[in-house]
Amino acid sequence: MKRFFLKKLSKIFVVILSILGITIACTNCKYGTDQVGHVFRGTVTDSVTSEPIKDINVVMSLTDGWRDSVQTDASGQYVIEFWDLAGTYTVNFTANDVDDTLNGKYFSKSIQVNANSSGHDNDEQVNFNGNDIKLRKNE
Repeated sequence: MKRFFLKKLSKIFVVILSILGITIACTNCKYGTDQVGHVFRGTVTDSVTSEPIKDINVVMSLTDGWRDSVQTDASGQYVIEFWDLAGTYTVNFTANDVDDTLNGKYFSKSIQVNANSSGHDNDEQVNFNGNDIKLRKNE
């Protein structure tokens, strides 16, 4: 009788510990959740002449600390993309002239964009265009 009781009790403990292990170990898991592609496009231009500026480093950062950077192309354009849950994000873009005098010397500038991808489906890409940055020359 004692052996039968211990077997039943051990099975109950295994079930309870399994349930607790799954729920406790995965409090912020993103596995299997819907993710949306957030694609940001913009152009970096001279604030006086409106000419595009190539080879400017554009850094995108989110409030949770995630960062990515790209260089502008010959037409001053950049594209940065990240995948995450659909929602509202505050995104900061900072343009830095890292090549010093090759394209002129420009002051750095930051802009902030509020991006809302709520209501979009899994694996869908949401475009946020017009994130343009105008830089002032450092003469």
